[in-house]
Amino acid sequence: MINELDKNILSRLLKQLDCELILVDRTISTNDDLKKIKNFNNTICEVALMQEGGRGSNGRSFVSEQASGIYFSILIKNNNYKYITEKAAVCVHEVFKKIYNKNLKIKWVNDLYYDNKKVCGILCENIMQDNSIIIGIGINLFRIDEKVLSDNDLTKIAGYIFDNNEDVDKNIIICEIIKLILESLDKNEIDEIYMNDNLILGKEVLYGGDKYIATKVNNMGHLIITNDKTSVEIVSRNDIEIMI
Repeated sequence: MINELDKNILSRLLKQLDCELILVDRTISTNDDLKKIKNFNNTICEVALMQEGGRGSNGRSFVSEQASGIYFSILIKNNNYKYITEKAAVCVHEVFKKIYNKNLKIKWVNDLYYDNKKVCGILCENIMQDNSIIIGIGINLFRIDEKVLSDNDLTKIAGYIFDNNEDVDKNIIICEIIKLILESLDKNEIDEIYMNDNLILGKEVLYGGDKYIATKVNNMGHLIITNDKTSVEIVSRNDIEIMI
């Protein structure tokens, strides 16, 4: 049975986390909506039944089909926390492992995969003028319409986590992810899951036109790539092409 989003249930669960809820039928981007909010005190979560302009890093599109997934952003006061993207990825991984025994694989920097296809994208944005941060998360829970995938050239990339006959509660998933993220904010280190169980490790990458092997994610969240000549520490996803 699929428990769809319910405003009353979500509001009650999020209130326990001192988090306010905004629930909308559709929007261009939950991240962009939260950027418009000023002078807030509590954490705010916007959940959309459908995003028309969901995006990941480098402006890449993320499939946001109504009913097939969950799409939400969190607005948090104080942007001085470290390793937000890495923490969010670990929290998503932990929720699906703990509640549903689904072993999603984190891919450096901000994606999660299941059965070798992308099922989750994370986009964190600092709002410097307001000393706040926005964490946007989109998760493909169920099979996406083939026409939607084809129209977005994502047939070979986008996947899903559950079959339609599995018991899934969208309200619980959102609230448990937010709970873990809020609990992790004050930690000053990256979880070992992110460093040691990352999908990119052992994979071939291209850097400066040369082939390397991704060998390590260090405790700063940077990727170490090596070949028979040298090792390079990569800070930005933009610097390499990942052959996955």
